[in-house]
Amino acid sequence: NQKKKLEKKLVYINSDIIKKTKILFDLMGVQYIVAKCEAEHLCSYLIKNKYAHGIITEDMDALPCGSTIVIKKFSNKSDYILEYNLNNIIDDLKLKIDEFIDMCILCGTDYNNRVSGLNQYEIYKLIIKYKKYKNIYKPCAKLDNLLKLDNLLKIRKIFKLESININNTIIDLINSKKRPDQLGLKLFLKTNSTINRKFYNHRIYLMFNKKYQKK
Repeated sequence: NQKKKLEKKLVYINSDIIKKTKILFDLMGVQYIVAKCEAEHLCSYLIKNKYAHGIITEDMDALPCGSTIVIKKFSNKSDYILEYNLNNIIDDLKLKIDEFIDMCILCGTDYNNRVSGLNQYEIYKLIIKYKKYKNIYKPCAKLDNLLKLDNLLKIRKIFKLESININNTIIDLINSKKRPDQLGLKLFLKTNSTINRKFYNHRIYLMFNKKYQKK
């Protein structure tokens, strides 16, 4: 019964939802980029290059990718969020960013499994002691599945975003502004949502009415 209740809460993202989300963003005047890579990686690239301040995501890959501010548990149903500050984290851990990336890789990522026989605390102690992964590799080589140096370097390149760059089209998009279409937005919500009409009309008024914003 509990499993069935949880399954009812699942939202499956399909092409129709993506299409309607884009339409909704256009009507609200919200800028968006269709990523040709991992979305968190593109967002991290934008943050590292000062185009954005932070990222809202449940994917912790954003931290080793260099996102300085990562926000989790973002919801209109709760009054709190979780904020991870990368600079504070590496400062508290007394690590450099490359050492932090290596520690994350050894703890397991989307691209590799955690090294068996070592927990996260032992991995952290190894990073603190030896600093560089190639120095860790020698004393720990007896571990059967210790990540091969070549593989680590490949994964490190992924987290350092070496294969990502943005073109002038994206930069122009970031710097441009879109005007909201309040009437179109109301018609869209009337047709495509179950939200009470009075409720979304009030929300639209709060978001876009300049007189209210000045007050």
